Amino acid sequence: MNVPPGWPDASETYVGYPVDVRALLQADYALTPKDAVRKCHDAAVVDSNISLEIARYAYRAGDIVRGNCWTLSAAEQGNARAKTLNAVGWQMGWFGPENDAKAVEMLKANLGSKEPWGMVFLMNAYLDAKGTDKNVHEAAILTSYIITHNDTKEVMQMIGSDDASLRRQKARMEAMLQPPTKGEKSCTPAYQTPGGVRVPERCVTVSVVDNDALKKKLDQIEAGSN
Repeated sequence: MNVPPGWPDASETYVGYPVDVRALLQADYALTPKDAVRKCHDAAVVDSNISLEIARYAYRAGDIVRGNCWTLSAAEQGNARAKTLNAVGWQMGWFGPENDAKAVEMLKANLGSKEPWGMVFLMNAYLDAKGTDKNVHEAAILTSYIITHNDTKEVMQMIGSDDASLRRQKARMEAMLQPPTKGEKSCTPAYQTPGGVRVPERCVTVSVVDNDALKKKLDQIEAGSN
């Protein structure tokens, strides 16, 4: 995996996480440098979203014990996303031996909140028979919700977005599917019909791919300057 610039807290441990777990650990809220390194149960933190972000920062840095503590703190404050992270922590073996069944039960218990990441992980659990029997019907229900609601579609699109090589691949594909264009003159030569009627030359301007601009765009993507 190629971690993009701006992730000084991304450890080798983080790099080894599954792609969906890495996506879940991406920040929703900004942390101050002071907040990022707070010890657990610091009374200065009263916002569950900040507790969650400290947990994510700790997990990205490979500090599992501190991540666990702040995850539980945020979950106890009622933070639905922290509850999802708590369940995923059991899948990952952060809280003890890996326990997929416990993770699924926690995801089910949190389903009423419609927390996007929880729905994604539960859908995958049903599809992969991870901690539960394979259940295509329940997975289809969740899939239908996920693809018809913006918040769940947005989190799905985050999967892989922390990998610079994947981001470049996506950017290259988008550039080729919607390439820069330019106007080019196209003419039909004058001709004479069998009946002797002379049809004059006709010219129109058509839109064609600007190959030079496309190459420049692809070179910029490869160089990391978008």
